[in-house]
Amino acid sequence: MNTSKIIFAIFTVAIIIQSFHFVEHLAQFNQHFFQGLSIVESNGLIDSLNVEWVHWVYNLSYFGLLLFLFQKLKVRKLQDKTNGHKVFALVFGLSVILQGYHLLEHSVRMIQWTTTDCISCSGITGSFVDGIALHFIINFLVFVYPLAFYIKLAISKNEKREVVLN
Repeated sequence: MNTSKIIFAIFTVAIIIQSFHFVEHLAQFNQHFFQGLSIVESNGLIDSLNVEWVHWVYNLSYFGLLLFLFQKLKVRKLQDKTNGHKVFALVFGLSVILQGYHLLEHSVRMIQWTTTDCISCSGITGSFVDGIALHFIINFLVFVYPLAFYIKLAISKNEKREVVLN
């Protein structure tokens, strides 16, 4: 298997994993805003996975995957891209930055959890914004932006256009 196929396979795995993660946040959003459950009661589809250390490990892993893909897909080299491809590259870059913030948010929540044993810790913005709404929006964006880039790559690949990979 050549390097570009391996990288595309890793990208596929990242999209699949984030798809499941987003569905979990969609369930929490539904529980909180449509079923009227509190933030603490809105645990998504799998109650046992709604603990802070699971979120932190997941967000660290997804951030690492996005950084790896950003590097390997040479997204940062905009001068080599067509105008349409630049838009997808910039949007993918935004998702890396947003996921970096997301990891920071969960790092603060992890510190709060380990020091106070809080449930649904507030993190950086939780005192100002509904945490379920915030995480739904963040997870939507860090899912949709890479998904758009992934689809662009898949279409390019299917049209037998060369995709610049390491």
